[in-house]
Amino acid sequence: IPAGTVTSTTDCTAYIQAAEDACASSGFALYFPAGTYKCSSGLTKKSVNWYGDGKYKSILAYYGNSVFINAVGTAPARVICTIADMEFNGTNGGAAAEGITLGWNMRSTPFLRNVHIYDFGHYGMHFTDQNWNISFEAVEVDTCGRSTVNSSGIYKDAAVDGGTFNYVSFNKFIVEACGLASSTAGGINMQTTTANRGLYFNDLVCEGNKGADEIYITNMSDLQFTNLAMERDDVAGWNIALEVSGCNGSIRGGYVTGTNAANNLIGVKVAGSSVMHIEGLKTNTFGTAGVQNFTSIVYTGRNSVTFGNGDGNAQWFGDYSPRVSAHKNGSNQAGIVTATPTKVTFGTELYDLTGAFTGSTFTPIAIGTYQVDACVTWTAAADNDPLILYVYVNGTAYRQVKTPAGGTGEQSVTISTHVQTTATTDTIEIYVQQTSGGNKYIDGTAAKTWLMISQVGRTS
Repeated sequence: IPAGTVTSTTDCTAYIQAAEDACASSGFALYFPAGTYKCSSGLTKKSVNWYGDGKYKSILAYYGNSVFINAVGTAPARVICTIADMEFNGTNGGAAAEGITLGWNMRSTPFLRNVHIYDFGHYGMHFTDQNWNISFEAVEVDTCGRSTVNSSGIYKDAAVDGGTFNYVSFNKFIVEACGLASSTAGGINMQTTTANRGLYFNDLVCEGNKGADEIYITNMSDLQFTNLAMERDDVAGWNIALEVSGCNGSIRGGYVTGTNAANNLIGVKVAGSSVMHIEGLKTNTFGTAGVQNFTSIVYTGRNSVTFGNGDGNAQWFGDYSPRVSAHKNGSNQAGIVTATPTKVTFGTELYDLTGAFTGSTFTPIAIGTYQVDACVTWTAAADNDPLILYVYVNGTAYRQVKTPAGGTGEQSVTISTHVQTTATTDTIEIYVQQTSGGNKYIDGTAAKTWLMISQVGRTS
């Protein structure tokens, strides 16, 4: 590059590409001294190492509107190289600008090291076909994917970008302030149509990204998160921090939190027949006006999720065991018809760690042993009338307590029992019955009519 041309106004594209082509033939590396290198169009990357003076010092500034660093090779001409200590800056690029597109890359460890990818309108990093055995270290993807619908900081499209994606590592990686409200996942959106294996995130920081999810990953075997740090913004429609579907692997250590949420946020969603082990992950509950709206873990479809020791089918332990505490919050339940078992409703949850309590029905999801404790208070009774309190399992009476009313005033009945679930779709409910000959009321006072269910053991 001629002396004096490394400024923010001189186009260096042709010089850099010529140097890249020459180094590809000679085996040399490219060194970018500190400065800003304006590029009006994209660069075709080859198996040439690039080195700069620092990720905020050696800056390649893109002024185009498509792919800036095109690192898509072919078979057998794969792109194998390292790019270190540089910044790719797309501030002056168009809405369709992409920082770096990667495909047919193998055995580049690391491919990027200490690199800042900043302000590209479409994607910061875009993975296409055939990426094997590559890693990225100390990379920051910042303020990307904020100009085009459904863009992301890091992206792989299931329909367009097919092929294998195996043994790819992101180490000490930061993804922040990426995506739009319309994005499926503003931070990291990696979808594949067929199963891939080996995707590793170590010390990942993902925060302030827009979209329905911050991270969304599908069809990945051996998906590993270690020391994950996530913060989900509080905006209506931005509901999920991390979602995996059709994946198996683990999440070990770190935290997922939110920012004074007023919306129904989900920390981790495990869906689509995923098999995940979650251990040592702190998921903070938060809310406004004392209402806790953040759901730590949610499971949908056919999933197997393990906590702690990792054996069995969908087992939770310690702070992550399914449990609920609910009451009627002052609302009496009228119309308890004589001689008819009637379901007791609980309108207010004090907590429901795994989202297992809906419509006054507890669906444990995890197979195991559950402690069920309930108290029902009648506002009035017929003297000596047998008041029955049931625990129903799968719509059938499982245990009952029958207490004769000791007068016509207020009467309370309690029950405590274990329930052994045998399927993840089992249900637990509370029913009552009275035979006074008329309708009666259940007292809605929170301290008088309540329910508590918690897992106390697992299936061996």
